Amino acid sequence: MELLSEVFRGKQSTQGIKYMPPEIHIFLEERGKGGVYNRSSEIKKGKKVKEVYDEFRRRYLDRKPDLSYANVALEKTPLEENIIRQANSLINERLGGIGIDTIDVLSRHVLIVPHLELKRHEEDPEYETRHDLMRILLTDKIREEDPLKLVAIVMHEALHFKEPVEIEAMVDEKRVYFNDRGSGIRVSGRGTTFAGLSEGITEELTRSIFPFLCEKIPELKKLRAESILAMQILTPQITSNRIASRQKFQSSDEAQQQLLDVLDEIAKEDFILVKGKTEGRFTYIPQRALLTLIMMTITKDDPKNFPNINSVFNIFLKAQYKKSLPLVTDLIERSFGEGSSEIVGGMSTGIGAFHEAEQIWRKLLENRRNRKSL
Repeated sequence: MELLSEVFRGKQSTQGIKYMPPEIHIFLEERGKGGVYNRSSEIKKGKKVKEVYDEFRRRYLDRKPDLSYANVALEKTPLEENIIRQANSLINERLGGIGIDTIDVLSRHVLIVPHLELKRHEEDPEYETRHDLMRILLTDKIREEDPLKLVAIVMHEALHFKEPVEIEAMVDEKRVYFNDRGSGIRVSGRGTTFAGLSEGITEELTRSIFPFLCEKIPELKKLRAESILAMQILTPQITSNRIASRQKFQSSDEAQQQLLDVLDEIAKEDFILVKGKTEGRFTYIPQRALLTLIMMTITKDDPKNFPNINSVFNIFLKAQYKKSLPLVTDLIERSFGEGSSEIVGGMSTGIGAFHEAEQIWRKLLENRRNRKSL
């Protein structure tokens, strides 16, 4: 694997639309027949490098998203167009407030595709961000959901789209292949690390921006007000569900109690009513609970530099959108001791990984107790 010397940085069009992540690294791996690595001559390699650059410029610099799915994509409704537009604007405003400049998510980047078509080709048949295609893919089944859930999905995927990404270019005798090596703070290699924490950051930012987007669109503002009123009536049921969720845990100790307290707070956020049952609009609850506990500890340890959780969260956002993992790992190890960042990096993306979050939090507390004095 050879890291090409050239690094492409963000560009801006004459219309002021940012259309490229802040930084993309290209890795070149040349494959011969059968996928065997081929150490070609410098002359041949030079031609292949130019081929990679030309294809990369066409796709990423010339703003030409891959045509995959374009012929089967469905026309968006005015509401869907407005949601994409408002989500892009509000995300830019939030990230711009802490000095982060990101790519714009435009309507042409978002495709709504028939469910069967998406299921045939993608690992996640519901929705997915494909940096290698410069597309956000959404199944048409989301139109059957509450429009407010659509807002949460679009915003979450738009945030992924805006993350800086490493692109791996693999070349065989016929064409150039681009693979996503990891975006945000994710680290790809033999396995992917920090994926769970990355999803927690993304969904927590989604949750915080969500009310502001609803306020921008009268139809959504009305729906949210009705939803909040319905949830007030169903509060006893929600409380009962929280009590039932506590019973899933096997023991009762410090780590578990702290996690459950955070989960109780998360349970108070927006819900939707689906066939008489409550369903959360926001996901990655275990990852967000772990993230919150980590940020609370950092705030407690260093109140001078981090007077509140939001000040810590801003650092996590900078790490995510500047692809600078040390910003996060340094903070974690300062509070929880050496090796703690590896523990956190192992958190999966499973939306039901509550026991995993509990185990990781318990390990972090143990590491914190055993750490050497700084």
